[in-house]
Amino acid sequence: MGKIPAGIMGGVKGKVGGVIGAVWHGISYIKTYVVPTNPNTPAQQTQRSKMVPTVLLGKIFLTTIIHPFWNPFASGMGGFHLFTRENLLNITNPADLSQIIMTKGDLLPIRQQGIPPGYYNLTNGLFRCYWNDIGGSGYDPNQLIGVAVYDMMNATGFVSVTPTVRAEEEKQFNIGAGRDFSQLYAWIFAYSGTGQTLEISNSVYFKPLDG
Repeated sequence: MGKIPAGIMGGVKGKVGGVIGAVWHGISYIKTYVVPTNPNTPAQQTQRSKMVPTVLLGKIFLTTIIHPFWNPFASGMGGFHLFTRENLLNITNPADLSQIIMTKGDLLPIRQQGIPPGYYNLTNGLFRCYWNDIGGSGYDPNQLIGVAVYDMMNATGFVSVTPTVRAEEEKQFNIGAGRDFSQLYAWIFAYSGTGQTLEISNSVYFKPLDG
């Protein structure tokens, strides 16, 4: 039932016949009532399932990845929305976290061909990762390296952007002891600059080993 809270000359609030009254920023308005539909088609179910890992990781890495590495490229939208949009376009299997784009940009991505990409030590909590792209054409050895680690069991994330450059080909940081390495998922990326001067590479997914 619709109401007229300010009297006969006031705005309508709620449904009256075929229209709905509401208030937006202090302005009363009415619009035609349309029965909402929710056909729950296979396409809609797929889209919703793709939203689950995207939104979860976006929230977990909101201040550590989204704000510094997506906001500078988000024109007319927030970094979280840009992160969500790009991942929804990229994901075909919501259960496959390797399809998640943690960062996206024009710098050459990190190479980890032919080497173990990383290890996690259960006892001391040390996370180590490696790469081997120096010597390849177009690589800048002075670009910085960032690593994001997702602990699925505890629904938490860790990001290291401490000053490690591509020339070092190794990065270490502590994520706490006692984690299950089989539940850890990681992404590595290169970047330089901050804010409007930021340049960044597409992230590269890898699964750490026990060690």
